[in-house]
Amino acid sequence: MFEKDQDIYRAYRETFINKVSVLRNEGLYIQEIAEKLGISRATFYRRMTSFRTSEITTSDKTENTLLADELSNIGLAAASREAVSSSTGNYLMGGNGAASVVFDSISDGKTIELSMTETDRLTTEVKRVSVGEKGEQLIFASKKSYEIFELIEAYKDNMDTVLIKGPTGVGKELIAKGLHYLSVRKNSPFVAVNCAEIPRDLWESIFNGHAKGAFTGASLEAKMGIYQNVRDGTLFLDEISEIPLDIQAKLLRFLDDRIIRPVGNGSANNLPRFEGRVIMATNRNLSDLSLRKDIFYRSTLGGYFDVPPLSERIEDIIPIAEYFLASYNNGNGSRKYILNESAKEELLSYNYPGNARELRGILNRARLQADLINKRNGNNDIIIIDSEQIKVLPNTK
Repeated sequence: MFEKDQDIYRAYRETFINKVSVLRNEGLYIQEIAEKLGISRATFYRRMTSFRTSEITTSDKTENTLLADELSNIGLAAASREAVSSSTGNYLMGGNGAASVVFDSISDGKTIELSMTETDRLTTEVKRVSVGEKGEQLIFASKKSYEIFELIEAYKDNMDTVLIKGPTGVGKELIAKGLHYLSVRKNSPFVAVNCAEIPRDLWESIFNGHAKGAFTGASLEAKMGIYQNVRDGTLFLDEISEIPLDIQAKLLRFLDDRIIRPVGNGSANNLPRFEGRVIMATNRNLSDLSLRKDIFYRSTLGGYFDVPPLSERIEDIIPIAEYFLASYNNGNGSRKYILNESAKEELLSYNYPGNARELRGILNRARLQADLINKRNGNNDIIIIDSEQIKVLPNTK
C-alpha cells in the first residue's frame, strides 16, 4: 500500500508542477495561481515546499487522499484521477533521481511529459544581494521583485536622478542602497535624508552649507553642507512630497546645474559642483504628490521604480522572514531561530499593510516569546517558532 501511495504522491506532484508552470508562463502571480487551483496561498506554498522531494515520508493515507482529491482542481479528467488513485499512471523514474510522468487523458486531450526538476526552479530561486556595511540584504524571490533587481542592474551606473515610489515599509531606502553599493560609487558615501525632518528655514544651509558668519547662530567658520559631504557618492532624499514648494524651485535649479551655493557666499565664482547622484523616494501616489511637475520629470530622468506591497510578492515573505530571524541568531551559531511549517502558513495568510517593516516587527516579537518558552524548556540551541507565537501578536489577522 505504501508504494501505491508513493505513486499517487508523485503523480500529483508532477501534474501540480506542470499546471503551475503553465499558469506562470501566462504571466500570473502566485496569488492568482492559487486562486486558479482552488487553494489558499498558504497551501500553495506548503505544496511547493513539500515537492522538493519525490518521496512521501509516512504511510498515513490522509494527506495522500487529500492530494488525490485535489487533482480535480488542477486539470486532470476523472479517468486520469482514477488511474492515479489505482497507481496505473505511466510513471518513469530515472536513475539520478530526475523523474517524469506521462498522462494520456489530461483534460485538454494532450499528452504532457513533465520534468521533476521544475520544482527546483519554482521553489529555490531566491537571489540575495548584500548592500551596505551592516550586512543588509536585498532579497528577490517573486517575479515582481526580480523585475526590481533587473531595474537596479539597468540604472545602477547612471548619473541621472532616480525616483522610487512605494508604500511605507516596503524597502525604498534598501533599493537606493542597492543602486549605490552595486555601482561604481560603492566606495563613496551614501547619505540618506528624510525631507520631512528638515526645518524649512534651515534647508539651504543644511544642504548647501554656509559661509563664515552668514547668519545669526552660524558658526565662526565656514561649514560644508550635505551636498559637499556626499562628494561623488549618493544622496537619498526620502519623502520628497514634504519639500516646501519654494524649496522645490531651488532644488530644481540644483538638479539642473549641480552648483552648490553656500548661504552667505556673495561670490558667484568658483562655486563647488555636486559630483554625486540623487535618488528620491515617496510613499504617495503620483497623482497625490505635492510636487512641481518639472521636479517630477527631472527626478525620473535616470529611472523609475514602482515598488509593489509585500502582499503582492508572496514568494518574498518567507525568505525575508528567514533573513530577519537570522539577524537574531548568535554570531557564533550557538542559538538559531527556525520557523516551522505552521508559522510559515500563518505568515503567508496575512496581508502586511506595514510591509517588510511590519513583518520584521512581527518576527521580533515572536522570537522574544519563543525565547521565554525556550527558557522554560531548558535553553535549547535551536529555537522553533510556531504559529502560536505568530497568532497572539496584534494586528496579524
